[in-house]
Amino acid sequence: MCDGGSLPVFLRQLADHYNGRPPAANPYTYAQYCVDEHTWLADATGLADEWHGALPARPVTAPDVAAPTTPLVEGPDGAQGAPRHWFDVDERTAEAVRECAGRTGTTPFMVFATALAALLRGGDTPQTIVLGTLIANRDHPALQDVVGPLLNVSLLPVPLGPTDSFHDALKHVRDSSLRAYRSRYTPFQQVVRAVTHEADPTHTPFDVMVVMQPPADPTPDFDGVTTELTEIDNGTSPYPLTLDIEPRAGGYRCSLRYAADRYGGTGIARLAERYLKVLAACAASPEEAMEGER
Repeated sequence: MCDGGSLPVFLRQLADHYNGRPPAANPYTYAQYCVDEHTWLADATGLADEWHGALPARPVTAPDVAAPTTPLVEGPDGAQGAPRHWFDVDERTAEAVRECAGRTGTTPFMVFATALAALLRGGDTPQTIVLGTLIANRDHPALQDVVGPLLNVSLLPVPLGPTDSFHDALKHVRDSSLRAYRSRYTPFQQVVRAVTHEADPTHTPFDVMVVMQPPADPTPDFDGVTTELTEIDNGTSPYPLTLDIEPRAGGYRCSLRYAADRYGGTGIARLAERYLKVLAACAASPEEAMEGER
């Protein structure tokens, strides 16, 4: 088991060994990371204060899209697989996202997450949209060449008022993201207990996950062999709805993975179309008020 950041490390090491060039040994291993993680956990304090009041009594967790129908399962190359809808963010919108992030002191991921929260918002009452995300624990240089699951699940609560602009929402997403980063080594179950007081470790206070995947590195050369990467879908959706975002050739390649017993392909396709419109509006004019209707 490993994370997206492990794949290019593993492929580089595999290619070096295959080509007769053993890579230099990395003195920092995943085993050392596990040892250090216990130290970081022991030094962590103030979790309850950090997350106090982050979730209201009734957060909004998932969109109300079309009832289940025949799932839309066509992959990017036309192959059939798990319920997953692929769509692209073109270069123009992608550049607007990056410019917006630069102007507002945020990141492209935060702009994507803000657009998703705005899309999930419904009505004209104050709401807190709760998103889940994955935090990559690779903030130390020594961790860049480690193969292993250096990931943690965390929460992005986004409080939204009826008159909030995209810029206001961006600030909330930024604050929530920084809080998640500060708690990156805290087990997700502890965060859940801090915000919900739930004893059940399987309880998850969100239905929608948003993940920014690392940019795909070029596949290393294997002497005398032609290789290509192929994505294998295991046919499951760990959460009711997951938005995956991957930088790709100046734009972004995105997908919505969904639980077929909860959502239908037609509704998910419409959701993707609406998301692209909201993302473009958020990036182009963050000072504008968000629409109140889904």
